[in-house]
Amino acid sequence: MGVACGDYERRGRLGLYVTNFSDDVNTLYRNDGKLNFLDVTAQAGLVTATLPQVGWGTFFFDFDNDGLLDVFVANGHVYPEVDQ
Repeated sequence: MGVACGDYERRGRLGLYVTNFSDDVNTLYRNDGKLNFLDVTAQAGLVTATLPQVGWGTFFFDFDNDGLLDVFVANGHVYPEVDQ
């Protein structure tokens, strides 16, 4: 499992993106500024199970140089038979 922190909304608050094990959904958390993180995965359109992959790592960066942070996820699996 990987965790990324980034101000993806450009509001001065770090949000979180958490990868999960296979057959689960990676989760985007919005920092509400009151010591709470809200699950906004569905609102962001990111509700897709990572079949059959495991999210190893993730980070925010501006991939397309548009001034907005994008999220990168590295996927794989721990079981070699998954490739077959």
